[in-house]
Amino acid sequence: MDNSGLARILMSCKVYEVELSVVS
Repeated sequence: MDNSGLARILMSCKVYEVELSVVS
């Protein structure tokens, strides 16, 4: 299991949520 890969996925998900809330 790649922890750094998982962390990157979680970070991109959080960024995506923030961008969605900013746009709307």
